[in-house]
Amino acid sequence: FSFNKNGSISHIKKIKTHTSNKIVENFMILANICAAETLKEKKFQCIYRIHEKPNSDKLENLNRWLSNLSFDFPYISKINNNSFNKIL
Repeated sequence: FSFNKNGSISHIKKIKTHTSNKIVENFMILANICAAETLKEKKFQCIYRIHEKPNSDKLENLNRWLSNLSFDFPYISKINNNSFNKIL
């Protein structure tokens, strides 16, 4: 998606994804899942990243933008990871 200075979509360009890219991406995801499951199973202590929640201004801007596209975004107090997955 390309946006103009008002934040509206000005252009949508489809990017061609090669089969090899999809295969590599799927293997990377599977490797991460296997590593996480192994660490959990072995009760191995490790460092992991927790993403901060987006601030309310960014969520309000996203909500306004999505409403222009006729998306129904949940109230900010009810947003969770599944909310973003549904948008995608």
